[in-house]
Amino acid sequence: MEKSQNPIAVRSRSMLQQAMLELLTEQPYGQITVTALCEHAQLGRKTFYRNYAEKDDILREYIACLADGFLEKLREQAPFGDTAFAQTLFAYWKPYADLFRLLEQSGEFRFVQREFERVAARVGGWFTCPEAMREDRTFQRYCASFVSGGCYALLRDWMCGGAVEPVEQMTTLFCQIRRLKA
Repeated sequence: MEKSQNPIAVRSRSMLQQAMLELLTEQPYGQITVTALCEHAQLGRKTFYRNYAEKDDILREYIACLADGFLEKLREQAPFGDTAFAQTLFAYWKPYADLFRLLEQSGEFRFVQREFERVAARVGGWFTCPEAMREDRTFQRYCASFVSGGCYALLRDWMCGGAVEPVEQMTTLFCQIRRLKA
């Protein structure tokens, strides 16, 4: 669904996103209805369906926007090494730890996972193994999947655990793990 940039539509989507985030703190995602979202946002169902096909679209759009913000932060720092990447990764996502935890508890972390996969594809070359044979494309492809999967798992574990460890500690751990050899 093409998103209107009309200021009223943008404001309505923002209100529905805010309603979703607030309702997630009160009940599991599966129990949130379009009616509840509309009532909480003080908008009509017609407005909802003018902007979204289903409630999942709200989280998809919100998390995609967050992921785009993360990509922009990475672009600002390019080229970057492990330390800068990890610092950006953990510092950027830390404020969203509660949302991640709520999505995990509701069994709806798939929204974050899809966006992380999109981010990993866009970041591209960073998710390679330093020792990888450059001419072996098959090895490179699976190595990139392995590294991005590990990065995702580490971020997910940290976020769903409440992001208790400081960003600096997670950056150090990330870099230590990245340097492990088989």
